[in-house]
Amino acid sequence: MYSRLRIIISAAIVLMATSAALSKDSGLPQLDLQKQCQANQNATDALTGTKNLNAFDLCVKSEQSAREKLVARWTTIPPLDKTSAFIQQIGHQAI
Repeated sequence: MYSRLRIIISAAIVLMATSAALSKDSGLPQLDLQKQCQANQNATDALTGTKNLNAFDLCVKSEQSAREKLVARWTTIPPLDKTSAFIQQIGHQAI
């Protein structure tokens, strides 16, 4: 029961913070692409037992390209979809 209440309260806090952030600034949220790509490369290297030297650079370039496309479309995305995507990214970075 305690953990369920904790999850509900945490979700409410994240929703409020996200809503406030999105209403304050309608721009695309800033994400640490280098940190995320480094974490992805570390996980992949650990799983495969090999080190792909180009993986980090390819990841950063791919994420930057995707971000540029998203920036171009950001103003046409409904606010609820923006909030949903932002919350999913927060959860993904926390893993």
